[in-house]
Amino acid sequence: VFFGSVFANFLAFLLNLFLARQLSYVDYGIFASLLSVLTLASIPAGSISTVLVRFATDYHSKNQLGRLQNFYKKSFKFISLFSFLILLLFIVFLPLIKDFLHLDNAFYVLVAVLCVVAGYIQVLNTGFLQGLTKFGYLSFAGVFSGIIKLIVGIAFVFLGFRAFSGLWALFFMGLGGFIITLIPLRF
Repeated sequence: VFFGSVFANFLAFLLNLFLARQLSYVDYGIFASLLSVLTLASIPAGSISTVLVRFATDYHSKNQLGRLQNFYKKSFKFISLFSFLILLLFIVFLPLIKDFLHLDNAFYVLVAVLCVVAGYIQVLNTGFLQGLTKFGYLSFAGVFSGIIKLIVGIAFVFLGFRAFSGLWALFFMGLGGFIITLIPLRF
């Protein structure tokens, strides 16, 4: 797990370095400021993850597969609803966020909130993988997500997406991580 995490963080560093060198000062500033907003909006994910791990571990250790499946379904519904509420909150405050960050395009904020939603959905599966003690697969998923983020980020810069490049890279990292972590979670 340690080496997978270090490698995934190294890939994130490479993307950040690439974006810093390839984007204009303004575009990189837009990306960096939105990354700060993403970080703030993602704070509750740590608490949600802890709860998921605790209950998934409990049900798994007691071999209560039915309760584990039910908990996954309920957690998916909760995280989906929570993500939808965050989406609505961002939409309501979109003009304020746009003005506060001096953004010229409101779509930056919309793509940023999609990144938050993708991140929350990914937390569901990673929390369950931890609870089921599938650390090897969790490490693989982290590296896989990091590779997706790096490839998408670089490709989108070359396609001319500017500050959107980093945001879409984060979105596809979350979405790809969610999809790849579904494989071992077939109950």
